[in-house]
Amino acid sequence: MALFFKRIRHELLISKRFGKYTLYAIGEVLILIFGIAIAVQVNNWDQRRRNIAVEINILKSIKEDLHSDLSDLQFGIDLHTEGNASSEIILNHLENDLPYNDSLAYHFVTSFIVTFWMYNSGSIQSLKSLGVNTVTNEKIRSQIIQLYDLR
Repeated sequence: MALFFKRIRHELLISKRFGKYTLYAIGEVLILIFGIAIAVQVNNWDQRRRNIAVEINILKSIKEDLHSDLSDLQFGIDLHTEGNASSEIILNHLENDLPYNDSLAYHFVTSFIVTFWMYNSGSIQSLKSLGVNTVTNEKIRSQIIQLYDLR
């Protein structure tokens, strides 16, 4: 193809048709500009596609972390609920001056359960390193920022 254009260019110069040569040169420049524009557009499209894939992966990861945090919190709530029930049983024994029995030992232990909760922060750290603007939806981005700023 390059040889074809070279031959046309050479023939126009030899035959001293400068007007046609100028028109040909302008056409060649326009083809070059058009090709570069297409290449830039394809590159932009590919970059957008990759950015969307990264955003989706980050959001899925944050969702998984939140589900894990929720189940950890529910487990802690269940333990504290059981501890409160044991405390009520112990209080009832003390207030009614009931005799000690072996089941109270379990309730004494259960009433002093302490839980510590640490949220999963891997996904939010990844998002921070990529830049919070990776999340394109403004509402979701502000909710994520608000949630993790409270923590």
